[in-house]
Amino acid sequence: MSVYLDTSVLIAANKPGDPDHEYAKRVLGSKASKLTSYIALAELVSVIARLLAAGQIEIDPRAQRILEKLNDEEKVQAMALYILRKGSVDILECLGLAPSGIFGVDIPIEFQIGIKIAPITRLRTLDNLHIAVAMLNKKSNEIRFFITGDREILKKSRTINEISGLVVLSPKEATEKII
Repeated sequence: MSVYLDTSVLIAANKPGDPDHEYAKRVLGSKASKLTSYIALAELVSVIARLLAAGQIEIDPRAQRILEKLNDEEKVQAMALYILRKGSVDILECLGLAPSGIFGVDIPIEFQIGIKIAPITRLRTLDNLHIAVAMLNKKSNEIRFFITGDREILKKSRTINEISGLVVLSPKEATEKII
């Protein structure tokens, strides 16, 4: 059994003061098979850059000494890699391209599904893409749970379960029920 982690969980585990901080740390520290997507990687790097500039991200003192030698781009990438590796989180890759419905334009399959579910979920674009990735990889990677701290996704958990078969949990619920 695997769990899919939304970017919010990866950030919360490394952002003291986040309401899900302690629970997200437990999720990342668990022995569960943890997966996320290339979309989360892009989001993670973007959020880390903003949090780093604001001094709002937790950095291991040993890692801090190494990071001091890097430029900003290298720091952000190193921190993203560190967060993923420390939590033993694997990144799911793009599954290929599919027709977009616009003549001659192919898009990632995950985007095609994200577009298809958008009118049903009425969530933000990247949230729909995360759900699409988890849906498309559900069977091959035995994903049963979608863990997120995003309140809008959590509000739509029943709808997401109906269209995907995934159980949506907050980090707190995940620690109470499956971790």
